[in-house]
Amino acid sequence: MFFADEKEITKEDEHLMESITEEAIQIGLLTDGGEVPLSENYNSELKRVKVTKLQKIKRLTQRSAMLIARKNDDPDYVQWRKHRDLATKYRLKIEKKLKNEALAKAKQVISGKKPKSKTSDIPKSKRTT
Repeated sequence: MFFADEKEITKEDEHLMESITEEAIQIGLLTDGGEVPLSENYNSELKRVKVTKLQKIKRLTQRSAMLIARKNDDPDYVQWRKHRDLATKYRLKIEKKLKNEALAKAKQVISGKKPKSKTSDIPKSKRTT
């Protein structure tokens, strides 16, 4: 990636910014048009989601299966728990390592600024025009 041309870097940045923008829209920091909402109270409206009986039964069945597996010391449950704990550990490690960069990208999305070009990171001898 260090010797990629500027077009590739720009495409990667655009894709990353699109993903971050979608996340911001989903959590309510931006409107569907990608703009900052006028009111500062983002979660002022209560949103109620109707859950069907079938969805409730499915959720309860899944929870019950996990509780029964834990109670019976099921080897599959032990493996699931081990991998879930590892996934959490690595997610937190990644978040800690990339916190500042992620915060800068999030602020950039909310402010509406375009991403900066990363050509300054590429040695002039390796750049392609």
